[in-house]
Amino acid sequence: MFVDNHCHLLMEHSRLAEQLADRLMPGLYCLMSTSFFDLDTVHELMLKSDKVVPYYGVHPWYSHLYRVGTESKEEHYNKVLQPPPPLELLEILPEPIDFSEYLGKIREYAGVCKERKRMFGIGELGLDKLFRVPTNGFYGNPAIKENVRLTNCKVTMDHQLHVYTEQLRLANELHVPVSLHCVKAHGAFFDSLAKSPDYNDIPAIILHSYTGSIEQARSWVKEYRKKPTKLLFSFSNYINATEQKIPTLHDVLDILDSLQILLETDMPLDRFFLLDKNQEYSEHAEGITAAVCDHKDWNPEEAGSLLYNNSIEIYSV
Repeated sequence: MFVDNHCHLLMEHSRLAEQLADRLMPGLYCLMSTSFFDLDTVHELMLKSDKVVPYYGVHPWYSHLYRVGTESKEEHYNKVLQPPPPLELLEILPEPIDFSEYLGKIREYAGVCKERKRMFGIGELGLDKLFRVPTNGFYGNPAIKENVRLTNCKVTMDHQLHVYTEQLRLANELHVPVSLHCVKAHGAFFDSLAKSPDYNDIPAIILHSYTGSIEQARSWVKEYRKKPTKLLFSFSNYINATEQKIPTLHDVLDILDSLQILLETDMPLDRFFLLDKNQEYSEHAEGITAAVCDHKDWNPEEAGSLLYNNSIEIYSV
């Protein structure tokens, strides 16, 4: 059975959960929420399908939408975006969401999962130094879908770090895994988590679609040999198994224990299963499976059992 350790939703649809739950292929799907617009749907899918392992969190691409203090809308966005947003962008950006209240909602959903003895985690969270706010305010804004470009505005690292570390604290409190995103921010990312003594109750750290250097991978592996938390690297066909990325994939696989390897698609499930494109989804799953098995010289059947166990043993249900 294939376990997709990191996947998403794409469409905004009032009946999405109801429709998608019945059309998922056999397997397990670790379904990431990224912000307010997909959090409820991820939770609804968990309620409707045992195949869904929900992850609740705020992706760094949406961290600017969350307010930490009591500032006005203008004060908030001028504080967390650099350069400050021009007036036309400020008018499009929504009223910021109180971050502590949002974490409270995630905590409520986590309570439902615990009551139902369901596997769940916190994610997708992390840091992204390259991200720039789009002209429609945030990716997926249903109000503005055409002529969307990137602005020069970036989310300050201070704000990203706050949103990131508060979610780590929540995962530590709940004793659940985290699925992590990092782009060009390895120093702050590594130091705030791997070098910190504060998160030893997180059972597993998953570096999703890992694209860091081999040196960075070695640093993670070395640091987590000293910790009770499991460290896992997850790989996708789309990001890790392209012709350009295969050499790095092989290098990273060579330094990992077999128990540290996970597979994923990083794909929006609704794009495939609601449009009768199951075969295209399977190609993503089979592509990364073949890439890893070929390099590790694994028997596919034995590898399937190993990778399945790697995926589910990080949850304390």
